Amino acid sequence: MEQRKRLLQRIATAIANKVNSATLRVAMDRPVVVSPREATRGDVLLFDGIFLQRPELSGYWDLSLYLDIRSDTSVSRLQQRDSGPCSPDHPLNRRYTGGQAFYRQRCHPMEKAHIIVDNNEVARPFIVKWDDRSPN
Repeated sequence: MEQRKRLLQRIATAIANKVNSATLRVAMDRPVVVSPREATRGDVLLFDGIFLQRPELSGYWDLSLYLDIRSDTSVSRLQQRDSGPCSPDHPLNRRYTGGQAFYRQRCHPMEKAHIIVDNNEVARPFIVKWDDRSPN
């Protein structure tokens, strides 16, 4: 709830047109404290993160893009980045893979996304869905 308050509710209610440019340092799993900056008409605010198609967040997005990736590929990239275990079934990866599986089953992010990009080959991503609801 804290991140939603700091980012989304501020934007949705146009509190002094100020936005935060970051809230979490992923590598350390710790909050980041930054001074809000002014958002002006025409700015594009991009939110990068997992689990963003949860029902309590759906009213905030004008457009959503989902990067589709196989679990084994995702864990392999995680292992390369963080030098962790490379098996999706390893106990250290279960929180991540289990959370993703739960999210996909409960929230159906691919059905909700306007655009889906197959990101299994990092050098060759390709669009697999471009919904007519997407802004041009």
